[in-house]
Amino acid sequence: MTCCKCAEYEWADPQEVVYTDPEGKGYCVFHAPLYEKRISNDDFNKRVFERLRESKLFEGSGRFCDLSGVVFPQEIKFQQVGQFPKVRFNSACFEGFADFSEVDFGGFALFKETIFSQGASLSEAKFNGVAYFGKTEFRDYVYFNSIKFNNRSVFSRVEAVYGIDFTDCVFGGKSNFESIDDGKCKFHFFNCIISNSGIDVIGCNPKTIDFINQYDITNIHFINSPWEKNGCIEACTEGKKDLLQPTRDFYQRMKAKYKAENNEYEASKWHIAEKEAQLKLLWREAKDWSLCPWTQEQGEDQEYFQWEDVRSGSRWLGGKASEFLTCFVLWLYKVSSGFGEKPVRGLCWLLLLLVLPYFFPGDMREYIPLMQRNIANASSVLKSFEMAGWQLLITIQAALFAFALRNRFRR
Repeated sequence: MTCCKCAEYEWADPQEVVYTDPEGKGYCVFHAPLYEKRISNDDFNKRVFERLRESKLFEGSGRFCDLSGVVFPQEIKFQQVGQFPKVRFNSACFEGFADFSEVDFGGFALFKETIFSQGASLSEAKFNGVAYFGKTEFRDYVYFNSIKFNNRSVFSRVEAVYGIDFTDCVFGGKSNFESIDDGKCKFHFFNCIISNSGIDVIGCNPKTIDFINQYDITNIHFINSPWEKNGCIEACTEGKKDLLQPTRDFYQRMKAKYKAENNEYEASKWHIAEKEAQLKLLWREAKDWSLCPWTQEQGEDQEYFQWEDVRSGSRWLGGKASEFLTCFVLWLYKVSSGFGEKPVRGLCWLLLLLVLPYFFPGDMREYIPLMQRNIANASSVLKSFEMAGWQLLITIQAALFAFALRNRFRR
């Protein structure tokens, strides 16, 4: 009698039964339930290592070391195996911590529907063959720092309770991140090296992937992974105040990436996202009065006001006024033309500025540029300022409309 799971997973070498369940199904030591192994954890791990070493003898035949469906009862460390052969961990369940750190995967490494219940580490591992993680579940912390993917790697419908941090990893081959759903996993990229083969983000919700600390994004491509939500781009970090500036910088890098690719349509979207983040950042800084020198506590032997306090306070107040002015101008740029990307909005404001003089006292042509009305002949100084100011507004808005229209046609 051989193990029912060996037959289910089509093992080339079915194992002897060590446990029979109440339904009469037999299980080998590898597939037996957690508390029915009938051997110690150390002995079980030795069996696994022996199976991996024996499989190296058949590497030339293309045979895999099949560990599909294996139930690992406790912690296991794979460093002593040396270089791994082609290996399948499909549908395996790690009930203890799985330590693959510094492991050298010599060939294919398949983790389809694998469950890691108590965490895992693949730090400094090396994948020389295809690395496949499909519907893999990480139910505790997992460590992916400094991994080298020297061949193709695929992450499809992966679920990770605490997310996955790719820190200082090297993606030497083509990499795909597919169908990553919101709430199931969040990937964070930190200072990774990505080859010209690139990373394709396919059919994902981009808010589940954090690239703000990934400075080289030249070879990252988004396929059927729309960033827009409610008509605008918003990264997963934009709502976090302490990450607003890095998020703005990420938007700048994305805009530069698409400009380098001559993709003006996408560059336009990222331009708007960058300016929106910049506006939020400027407003946050402008309304922050925590560094006002006049509100700082004075020393016990120091008079409340000194000339240095007045000078430093004046400089601070000038800087704060400049911040408010910059924020206001950027807000006007948004309202009047959508940061130079919304020609319809620019046209609406231009028509409004042209129509409103009908309701002003006097001849409406006095307020419209190029209508041959001399401002110097105005009835009063105030009147001349009104005429000049309104003509200037129309001129600026006409320029913004033309700029936005030009950008739209260029897209």
